[in-house]
Amino acid sequence: MTLVRRPRAKGIAEGVENTNYKVTTPTGRYILTIFEKRVAETDLPFFMAVMERLAARDFPAPRPIPTRDGKMLTRVKGKPAAIVSFLDGAWPRTVELHHCGAVGETLARMHVALADFAGTRTNALSLRGWETLLVPRLDEAEKLRPGLAELVRKDMMAVRMAWRNDLPARRHPC
Repeated sequence: MTLVRRPRAKGIAEGVENTNYKVTTPTGRYILTIFEKRVAETDLPFFMAVMERLAARDFPAPRPIPTRDGKMLTRVKGKPAAIVSFLDGAWPRTVELHHCGAVGETLARMHVALADFAGTRTNALSLRGWETLLVPRLDEAEKLRPGLAELVRKDMMAVRMAWRNDLPARRHPC
């Protein structure tokens, strides 16, 4: 009698926005991500392409696993989802100074790996994105501390006034 191992899935409690599962199959370990609210579904192909490029250039990034019909994205319970390769490791529970250097070095390697990447997308967490996140919450800020909403408005105005729009831009995701 041959024993067939069935895939197992275990929820990952850590994370910010998406629902993630560690999936173990006879062929390996993977991560299933179900994309929830914050990321625009139209941006997901860009992120899949970035991960694919990084993994292909031996950068430690998860590699998207295509579906049987070759797509990098699918749907789970009506939401966009993807399966990517599993990377061993854990995030540091206490950030120390040497981690900053490692982040800088890794970011530089990522820039090199993506130097000729043709994909682009608008940075949703730039000045306009911050305002989109903050403005609807100014009433909450005021409830937390009277005068806080005005301080946030003034700070956002100062950032907007100092914002450089004339910097050179490269066509890559960073």
